[in-house]
Amino acid sequence: MIEAQRTHLGVSVQAEPASKTPTYNLRGNPQWLSDSVSKKLGLELPTTPNQVAANKQARLMWLSPDEWLLEAFEAEAADVEGLLSNRGSLVSVGHGLVKLQISGDQALHLLAAGTSLDLAQELTPGRCLQTRLAQVSVIITAEPADPAELAELAEPDADGHANQTPTITLWVRRSMAHYLWRWFEASLDRLEPGASGSGSASASASA
Repeated sequence: MIEAQRTHLGVSVQAEPASKTPTYNLRGNPQWLSDSVSKKLGLELPTTPNQVAANKQARLMWLSPDEWLLEAFEAEAADVEGLLSNRGSLVSVGHGLVKLQISGDQALHLLAAGTSLDLAQELTPGRCLQTRLAQVSVIITAEPADPAELAELAEPDADGHANQTPTITLWVRRSMAHYLWRWFEASLDRLEPGASGSGSASASASA
């Protein structure tokens, strides 16, 4: 298990156990699961590849035609457990995953060093990606999770400047988390000052 944080040149990378937020692998036939998800979580079940549905209660990320990654933010445990009625599967996976959040003006530039995807084009609001970063399998999405917050993010501040760009969140298997964290440390050190200007560098980690 890893908890760590480092900031350099305005880019922040933070890692924590995914289990801090109840996280599940949900599998089932979308034909009968859609109604249950709507009633219990107030969400429309994502059925389009790489689609994300989220509100203050939960977030669902499409992984395959019958599989989703579910984060239960404020959803009651009874509602989550009640999604299935003796069909499909709901497995807690938070203890096997590490969640990393990357923020700052050069966040996408940092990630671009480890993937051939054009994240600026591919990682749009309401989408998630399953890809390899530094040869490690990851799931990536953009924050905020609740689409209602996207409008607030786009509003300028009191000085007329745009608010901070969305934070990038990714999940990685715990067995690969230390390797990926070392890659992030090395990649941060290689960042050059850009539009974000210079910043402080600090790091702390515990396993």
